Amino acid sequence: MRSALSVTAKPPVVAGVGELPGSLLTVDAAAAEAVRRGVALTLVRARRHEPGAPPADPTAAPATLTRGRDLLDLAAHRVRTQAPGLPVTTEWTRDSPVSALLHHSTSACLLVTGHHDTAGPASAWGSTTTQLSRLSACPLLVCRGPACRYGPVVAVADNHSAILDTAYDIAVRDGSPLIVVDMQTAVPADSPRSSPPAGDVADVIDRWRSNRPQPQVDRVVVTESDLIHTVARASWRGRLLIGGLDSTGTLTDLFRQSTSLLPIGQRLCPVLLLPLSRPAG
Repeated sequence: MRSALSVTAKPPVVAGVGELPGSLLTVDAAAAEAVRRGVALTLVRARRHEPGAPPADPTAAPATLTRGRDLLDLAAHRVRTQAPGLPVTTEWTRDSPVSALLHHSTSACLLVTGHHDTAGPASAWGSTTTQLSRLSACPLLVCRGPACRYGPVVAVADNHSAILDTAYDIAVRDGSPLIVVDMQTAVPADSPRSSPPAGDVADVIDRWRSNRPQPQVDRVVVTESDLIHTVARASWRGRLLIGGLDSTGTLTDLFRQSTSLLPIGQRLCPVLLLPLSRPAG
């Protein structure tokens, strides 16, 4: 049995607590990850204020402050009820949500956040999650909805082996098929080459097949123009969509924009973004 000391000594899972009822999914997902990893859970709620505005006086709106703390207490109570024994701490901060969560990302094993994302033309993640998807120092799990129980894990890795290996490990853990989306430069129609080029992605898959446990693995080769449609299908058919996180935001922007191609109200799976500058945790 793990001791409380051994659990709390490890980097925690950190979750941002937003408004109810949407943040309950975020809290539940964060608790499940903390239990699976054997680490503590930290719940953070930040007091929102407009960019450029002076810091709010905490005595000026006691009802707002009390409500924020009540939401944290409710979230913590929910976790302790559903996961007895999981160490849970709460933090109410006057920092902006982005500043507070970025600070925690430097010492967390996973950051979990919600979204403003909906399928349809008005799709968006919201300013907080969008900035975290570019700047987080640790892996970021964006909870857009419940995972499809029988769907595949889908990785868009751009030949990044650490992301491919993480996706493979998650597929093995969950007993799920794995689809690796391999974007290739379009080949002219008159090219004599009739089959997709075998690059680093194909080499990684061959390595898996030779010496690792075997989930079903499929490699899907797409051109850049087809990638957004492939990601859109993965958002509603998959159990988890995995990609890289960096300051350019190129891939995360694609993830967000792809849902505009789906019908309004379509279920969207969670997204796991892994920093490209450090090994995945």
